[in-house]
Amino acid sequence: MPTYSVIIRGDENSLNIKDKIETRLSKAGYLYNEEEPETIFVVGGDGTFLKAIHQYAEQLNEIQFIGIHTGTLGFMCDYQIEDVDELLEMFIHQQPRIFNYSVLQVELENLNKTIYAFNEIRIENIINTLTMDLWINDEYFEKFKGTGICLCTQIGSTAVNRSLGGAVIQHGLPLLELSEIAGVHHWKHRSLRSSLILKEDAVIRVKPETFNNTFLCYDHESMQLDHCTGCTIKNSPYQVRIARYKQYSYLKRLKNVF
Repeated sequence: MPTYSVIIRGDENSLNIKDKIETRLSKAGYLYNEEEPETIFVVGGDGTFLKAIHQYAEQLNEIQFIGIHTGTLGFMCDYQIEDVDELLEMFIHQQPRIFNYSVLQVELENLNKTIYAFNEIRIENIINTLTMDLWINDEYFEKFKGTGICLCTQIGSTAVNRSLGGAVIQHGLPLLELSEIAGVHHWKHRSLRSSLILKEDAVIRVKPETFNNTFLCYDHESMQLDHCTGCTIKNSPYQVRIARYKQYSYLKRLKNVF
């Protein structure tokens, strides 16, 4: 019996849509299963979508996501409230086209911990100047001084990376992008300053003078790095699988959102 789950934003519209999904799919023989769903309906906005991804981070390769927009920003949600009835009929009777999106991972030295992110990973210190050596694919790249760095995926290139002046990466390109956050530049010290677009198999290693007062920000989550001695960032073995039942235009969505 096919299984599904629903993750919602929590407002009245989202609750009503959740009830509609459960009623229709129950009649069609689907089983509601929060532990091992094959499909997750995300009802809300991009924040709700990120919440769902992190909740099922280590099951992503076995799950497909369908987004219904009731939130503020719905860049990852394909369907509106008025589309729900049609969507459910397509879900029951048709096979979707699956789009795969990269997920980043950061391995934290001395903490023996791995963190995952769908949009971006940021290393930031807003109290003290952060000094870090950066390696790319085991080749020394530069010494960075400033507030921090941001490493994003293709889909994350429209989020914080864009606010930093980074490039928006076209849909379908599994690239990474490294951008500075308030870099320090003067006659005695310079770093690249521009955003750097990297191949999908790039591995970025970061070694700080100290991570005191430094935070790791990943999507909508964050943690302190005070006792971390360095980190390695790369694409993870997981991918977010988004199921689509209608034609998808990345450029049209980009225009509509921004």
